[in-house]
Amino acid sequence: MDLDVVGVEQLVSTGALPDAARVDELVASAHERNRWVSDGVVADYIPALAAADPEAFGVCVADVGGSVHAAGDVDVEFSIQSISKAFVYALVCEVMGHREALARVGVNNTGLSFNSVVAIELNDGHPMNPMVNAGAIATTGSRRSRGTSSASTRRSTPPRRRPTSATRRSPGCSRATGGSTRTPDGPSTCTRASAPSSSPPATSRSWRRRSPTGE
Repeated sequence: MDLDVVGVEQLVSTGALPDAARVDELVASAHERNRWVSDGVVADYIPALAAADPEAFGVCVADVGGSVHAAGDVDVEFSIQSISKAFVYALVCEVMGHREALARVGVNNTGLSFNSVVAIELNDGHPMNPMVNAGAIATTGSRRSRGTSSASTRRSTPPRRRPTSATRRSPGCSRATGGSTRTPDGPSTCTRASAPSSSPPATSRSWRRRSPTGE
């Protein structure tokens, strides 16, 4: 597809956009210059792409400050497919930091197809970069809400201890009891846990477990 770029001013990025009015002017000019292009066909190998309107065309520029400059059919929703990979990776870097994201996913080219399983096998299971399918799965799985991404904050409560055989509750004991003991010749009994006290420990009371009939 050949585009008419005669008369288009060639600019070099300096890391900052021009003023808002100038950006609006450039976006409108780019849209007007190219909105007549009708070459190509809509991809039909994915249903969401096949349903796209080939006549819809828009140009939108969003800067890091939140300003949006748009022209054309920018309100028409469409499937962005793998473009989402870039946004998800940016979110992961924001949550866990770019160094950890680099260690987990990487940014190296695999040299193979974007959906290649061989690329994973050749790199010991490492996805290599967030733009291939394996890397996108890794970044999506790493996405967490803010403040819960680090290993030190993943568990907000201490791990629960597994009860020992001496304190494990029998099926008939309620949570209010501290544990159960089994007599050699009869059913288990539930013992009530006594609260800590400075006085000498009192003998714990016990009850025989009730039968399902309530006897």
